[in-house]
Amino acid sequence: MLSKISFKVFLLYTLCNKIVADFIPYGHGNGDYEFPLRDDYTLLISPNYPFKFFNKSYSSLYLSSNGIVSFDKAASHLPSSFPRESPVAIAPFWADINIIKSGQIFYRQVLSGSNLEKIGIEIRQGLSVSFYPRWAFVVTWFEVAPYQNFANLPKNTFQLVLTNDFLNSFAILNYKTLEWEGNFSAGINAVNSILVFLYSLFDSKKKIVDSSRSLYTFSFILGI
Repeated sequence: MLSKISFKVFLLYTLCNKIVADFIPYGHGNGDYEFPLRDDYTLLISPNYPFKFFNKSYSSLYLSSNGIVSFDKAASHLPSSFPRESPVAIAPFWADINIIKSGQIFYRQVLSGSNLEKIGIEIRQGLSVSFYPRWAFVVTWFEVAPYQNFANLPKNTFQLVLTNDFLNSFAILNYKTLEWEGNFSAGINAVNSILVFLYSLFDSKKKIVDSSRSLYTFSFILGI
């Protein structure tokens, strides 16, 4: 079993504007549900199996339109920096997103088939572990825009995959096009203040979108 104290993080794709992140297929043609077109909205999801997150099992997932999935309670509509006492969450891109202006959010559970096999292959190759998933939850934020009122809004596309074999849990964070930043936070906020910090404007050391609005595509795999 992987250590829950030290994270194993694998940068699957180097920051580059030519590589297309290897997303798990999404959309209506892949059996996804579509998130309601409501601003600052959270769906309560009851997965088929509890999800173990840092040695604690959760029977509910709170899926927010604003780029965060939490486990103990719904996240606030506006992002804040990690670490924090709550919520226990993983945020690929926690920001003030307005899907009414632009974009769609797709989600589904994956219990079998080639996509589940693909997830297992990516994790085995990325982290050099023996892992054969039994369950996954895939969320894709497609061409979502910031909460602003001008024309030609920039758009971001990113994906979160949660998966486990009922013993070990992993998360894959895929990023395809990121055209805007705004105030956002991203990473993991876990129990006992254990966290992995991927990037955030609250830590100005790293930027993911440059001044020419270059599109970075990359993925992270994390053992959780």
